[in-house]
Amino acid sequence: MSIPITKATCLVSVVAFALMLGACGDDDNGIVERDAEVEIDAQWFECGNNFLEPGEECDDGNPINGDGCSMDCRFESVCGDGVRGDPEECDGTDGLPTCVQLGELDGTTTCDASCNILADCTDEADDLVAWYKLESTSGVVVDFTNSGNGCTVSGGVERGMPGFIDNSYLFDGVDDFANCGEGVGMDGMAGLTLEAWVNMTAFAYEGMIISRAESPDASNLSYFLGVAGNSTWGSNQYHFMFAASDPGSIAFTDNFVGTDTWHHVAGVYEAGTLTIYLDGVASGTAVQADTGPVAAPGLARTFIGSLNDAGGQSTWSTFFQGYIDDIKVWKVARSDAQVCADAGGNPDGQGGCTVPGL
Repeated sequence: MSIPITKATCLVSVVAFALMLGACGDDDNGIVERDAEVEIDAQWFECGNNFLEPGEECDDGNPINGDGCSMDCRFESVCGDGVRGDPEECDGTDGLPTCVQLGELDGTTTCDASCNILADCTDEADDLVAWYKLESTSGVVVDFTNSGNGCTVSGGVERGMPGFIDNSYLFDGVDDFANCGEGVGMDGMAGLTLEAWVNMTAFAYEGMIISRAESPDASNLSYFLGVAGNSTWGSNQYHFMFAASDPGSIAFTDNFVGTDTWHHVAGVYEAGTLTIYLDGVASGTAVQADTGPVAAPGLARTFIGSLNDAGGQSTWSTFFQGYIDDIKVWKVARSDAQVCADAGGNPDGQGGCTVPGL
């Protein structure tokens, strides 16, 4: 039996309308058979009618772009609402990187009225002795200070890997390292700061991030920055470590660190005091008897990923296992605020540091 249904019957809520789709239609006399072909008035089912209908992400009751819901009923970013969304580069402080996170040394960034990043950054500093961005995928490891402290890669170092800042190098913990040679201005300074981004994939015995020494036992040591895994200085202590001149005086981070996570680590030496920083915050100290300049052994060599030991054939298990990115060697002791900024963070003026992305 056919049941006559008029247009008036179909003027119901969107949900009910959808359920009755098989029964409602439109023809000249306003009556259709339940089993007839259905034709729907466009005004009942369209973007901009203030009803959220199938296929729509939003519907704000108007066909206008730029108000959060586009004219085709799709969510859109609104520049100035403080929330970054495509295609915005930033919105207020949301999504706004620091110059360090852009691969530079210092400077300021702002988010303009069109939600684009404006950067006023610099990559030059008088006190920077070596800067290894570890961006190159072949050839010599570039020193971006132009001091001539380039390095030669040995082993199976994987280059062009994802880093915290652009690319990084992946060291296998077995025989990978980079030999940066005798170096120019790499030791003998009154103050010292070493910095790097690292992501360990496994804990080595005593894995070196960057080191400068003459002999494998580090008795003729300029400095090292590394990680202490199952080391002679504490079984199962997974900490970063830092030493300068005296291998017996070592600063360890108070905090335990895990694998598969990026961390910024820094070591600062000045007048016999060593301070190690984790993610921009001072985390451990040590004091040594020698308060003079950093030692400068005659045959010292700078290595990335290991310690100078008979051409890198380490007998002390000093090979680092994991990713290393953006190493800096400064000939001065950087302040708390400067180390925080070098980590891409924002110091709070009380020793604290907030690093976006960590």
